[in-house]
Amino acid sequence: MSSFNPIAALFRRRHRDDPVSSPMVKLLFAGVGLVLLYVMGVTAGYCWVHYVLRNESVRWVDVATLRWKEVRRGMAAQQFVAANREWQAKNYQAAYLAFASGLRNDPDNAAGRLTVVRFLMEMGSVPLAVKALEEGYGRSPENTAMRDRLFEVLFATGRDRRALELVRCRLGERPPETEAVVLRIHQVQATLNAEGAKAARLLLDQYADLEKSEAAWPVVAQVWWETQDRLKAIGLLAKFNQARPGDIAASTKLTEWYLAVAMTGEAQAVAAAARARAPKELAPRLLLIEVEAARTFKGREWTQSIEAYLADFKDRPDAVGQLALVAGRKGWLDLSRQLYALGVMRQSDLRLLAIAYCDALLINSKFREAAEILGQIEAQVSDGPAGFLQQVRQRQVLTAAKLGDSNSVREYSRRLVASLRSDPQQLETTRRFFERRGLTEALAEFSVRSGSASVAARP
Repeated sequence: MSSFNPIAALFRRRHRDDPVSSPMVKLLFAGVGLVLLYVMGVTAGYCWVHYVLRNESVRWVDVATLRWKEVRRGMAAQQFVAANREWQAKNYQAAYLAFASGLRNDPDNAAGRLTVVRFLMEMGSVPLAVKALEEGYGRSPENTAMRDRLFEVLFATGRDRRALELVRCRLGERPPETEAVVLRIHQVQATLNAEGAKAARLLLDQYADLEKSEAAWPVVAQVWWETQDRLKAIGLLAKFNQARPGDIAASTKLTEWYLAVAMTGEAQAVAAAARARAPKELAPRLLLIEVEAARTFKGREWTQSIEAYLADFKDRPDAVGQLALVAGRKGWLDLSRQLYALGVMRQSDLRLLAIAYCDALLINSKFREAAEILGQIEAQVSDGPAGFLQQVRQRQVLTAAKLGDSNSVREYSRRLVASLRSDPQQLETTRRFFERRGLTEALAEFSVRSGSASVAARP
């Protein structure tokens, strides 16, 4: 029989009656402690994002409710603003880092992504631009601006086979019919570029409904033109030009086709109408100059058109360069030389003028002079943009081949391969360019492109 201990009993009774020791109170204190810890954590997170990461748009409630997606969007918006500021200040490395951070924080920002692509294209980083566009298209294939820009860049950079891959993949997902029509147009265009007119014509026969789609008429007409159905092609493109008179690309193509079949009157009418619609734009005036050259055999009226163009656009810094490109493409040697000399006197950027002058020399079989000009360009811009140097290298290969200088052909080809080693698709496009011209000595250097990173050549 145990003995009774009054002191212990009193202690147990007081402990049981103490409100502080009850379970409910303990839970209350624990809850208050957790709330205080939560508030302190949220405040610390808010201070970090607002003051350290400098996200001025973030709110305390955003952090408190764990709205991290909105927080990251706010950070991305500020990073895009900072990137554009650095871009304008020509701090390109800082701009790139800010753009990359902004895109990482808000990958679904289509407008921001397109700005990044524009920046990358200006910097000559075509592979990165294509990658950014493909990621954006994969995240939102219904975004028409992203899709159109992606295929525009793919076609402009010769990535036609990649365009075919993307089109076939997307068509396999059974997109809406309006999108499917656009994708079929791109498929025909890519097939024409990559596999030739016959393959494109066969594909076009499978998509007979494209002839009824106004948006498809330029591509359909191009296929017909290249399969020698020229009058039919001209008729369809003329119909498109009437439906969309403001499309300068269609007006230019239609004018070129009219000139090719000696329909100078029709060509002049199209060019004059384009100029009347946009009298302050360069492209319609240049188009009219091309027509005048064919119509008057570069007579006095053509000269007067050039003089009027230079006078009317004397305040446009790109006017001379655009005229030089036309002169180089058409082989107008005297005009190209004069524009190049004009650039020398003005101490302007001669890269574009020199390339245009070189093209005119090549068209007129002035190969030794072209080689001298290319040598001068290389000496002046050896550390210039990669894209421009690749254009120089490509012309050096062509010029050396025309001069029968096999050693130079191989040397310039090695340098071109080295400069393209980080862009396999552009490497393949350039290889096909030389293949079509039968430059076997150049192709021999491209055949080892898988090991091009170790090529001992000057980039």
